[in-house]
Amino acid sequence: AEWDADHYSRVCLAKNKKFELILLCWNGYDQTPIHDHDGQKCWVYQLAGQIEEKRYDLVDDNEPVEVLSTKLTPRNLTYMDDNMGCHALINSSPKRSLTLHLYVNPIEKCSVYCEDSEEFQTKEMSYCKDLSGLEN
Repeated sequence: AEWDADHYSRVCLAKNKKFELILLCWNGYDQTPIHDHDGQKCWVYQLAGQIEEKRYDLVDDNEPVEVLSTKLTPRNLTYMDDNMGCHALINSSPKRSLTLHLYVNPIEKCSVYCEDSEEFQTKEMSYCKDLSGLEN
């Protein structure tokens, strides 16, 4: 695990051309922005803590509208892909949380909803630590 004081951390555990396995280390109340997965499939396995997933459908001019909110529990798995809309993950606790994310194929970028401009923007993905041994 690798912790960043300002926001959740992404640690790449393994990666090749077919998949990517990332450990997300969440501080209390950290959250992702609303985002897609650039066409990749994503499984999330919760290791510890209290994570909430909010799913969104896109209406009108790509405006996200919340359609589902689920509290994830440790040792359980959830799945997401772009055909299901987009989502955000939230650590709903003041305590740290850990989740494993498996992407098929690796995710290099995604679209992130910017609350200020009320539109999606492309974001290049990065890690706080890469243990895969591969160059990005």
